[in-house]
Formats: sequence, C-alpha cells, structure tokens
Amino acid sequence: MRGRSDYAERVEARRERLAGAAAKVSAESAALHAKASAISAMIPFGQPILVGHHSERRARRDAERILNGHLKAARLATEAKALASAAAAVGTGGVSSDDPDAVAKLTAERDALVAKRDRMKAANSAWRKAKTPEAREALILETGQKESTRAVLRSMGKDDALFLSFQVTNLSANIRRIEKRIAELSKPLPTMATIDGGWYRIEARADLNRVALTVERRMSDASYLALRAAGWRWSPSESAFLWGLNNRGIYQAGRAHALLSAEAAS
Repeated sequence: MRGRSDYAERVEARRERLAGAAAKVSAESAALHAKASAISAMIPFGQPILVGHHSERRARRDAERILNGHLKAARLATEAKALASAAAAVGTGGVSSDDPDAVAKLTAERDALVAKRDRMKAANSAWRKAKTPEAREALILETGQKESTRAVLRSMGKDDALFLSFQVTNLSANIRRIEKRIAELSKPLPTMATIDGGWYRIEARADLNRVALTVERRMSDASYLALRAAGWRWSPSESAFLWGLNNRGIYQAGRAHALLSAEAAS
C-alpha cells in the first residue's frame, strides 16, 4: 500500500498540475491581449470608421477582433486567477479522506473542539456563580470573550452566560460530524472481485482508496459520457477512471461493467 510519502506526492502533483494550468491560461490571456493591442496600435488614434469607404469592412473587422480579443483575454485572466487560487488551496481545505493520517488528524481536531466546548461550559457556570463585577470582568479577560458578543447578550437581556448558547450547540454539532467521519474512516475498506472484461479492467485500489477502471482501447462517446455522468473521473497520473472505494463505488463498478460489456457485444 502507498503511505504518507505517496499521498504527499499526489497532493503535490495536483498542486503542480493546477499551477501549470494557471500559467498556461495566463500566457494565453497575455498573448490575446498583446495581439488585440497590436491591431489597435495600427489604427491612428481617434480614427473613425469611414462609412462607405473601401476601408470600412476591414475597419469593422479589426474593431471586432480588438473587442473580442480583449474580452477573451479578460475571461482567461479570470480563469487563470481561479486556477492559481485552487493550486494554492490544495492540501489546505480540511482533512482529506485519502490522507493516511486522516483519522489521527480528525481525532486531534475533535479533541480540540471538545476541550473548547468544555471551557465554554465551565466559563458559563463560573459566570453564573460570579457575584461581583470584578469577578465577571476577570472571567471576560480570562476567556477572551469579545465585547461584541457581550453586547449581543446584553441586548437580549441575558446576563446569565458568558457564551451564547448557539456557540456551544454549533461546537457540539461539529464534534458529532467529525466523530461520524472518524467512524466511517475507521471501517475496513469494502472489497470487490476484480472484473476483467478483456479490453477493460475494474478493480479495488486500496492504495488510492478508489475503484479504478482501466481500458486498453477507446470506448464509445456514449459510454464515456455515461461514465462521466455516473461520477467516474479520469486520473492522468493513474491512467484510469476512478470512483470512491465504498459501497456506492462498488455499485458503480457493476454498472460500468454492464455498460462496457454491452458495448463490446454490440
């Protein structure tokens, strides 16, 4: 099985692919902008289109090329910016289920939230017991409670708590969500028998946490579109279509087998 270094390599490869795509699209944008600007530079400043003159058709064509060039360059610049942002965000959007350390990271995250919730509950209890303004002020400083939150509590006529009830409730909800993910990731990976269709192969890849579909020849456009619609995604690094290694993925493996075997028979 692949380990932490392999996962890190896949994350880095994805970051590099996105960064490369961003650079490519950015270069295309710059080239289009330069081309449109070059056409514009050939036209004397302030030169109007001479209606009825033999140059009218070319002038209108040039004006359209300039406008379309700049518009497409702007769209590509926006796309490049989005790709660059996606590249920068790779590996920072929470804990991936593919991470070999996912359970450990989620457990640490859960424990931190539990400790935070317990501190909030203890602070609210201490707040109710505090009888003097000085004691309550000390609790505010100790917990780092925001004055804006205190203002909300006062506006609601509630002076029996230091933290809003929904803050504690939201933490509890997040804790339950993380515990559910931990339970799911702690389950043994489902197994499936490898499907050998002659020109295609579908197998469980525990190292990727995916069901992988590889093909030896081009499938029909209809089959390709059907696989994409069913959630299969092409992985250039694995040269395979992938689905999550779970019960749904195993079900989709059966559907893909039926689809491709029918194509072979037709």
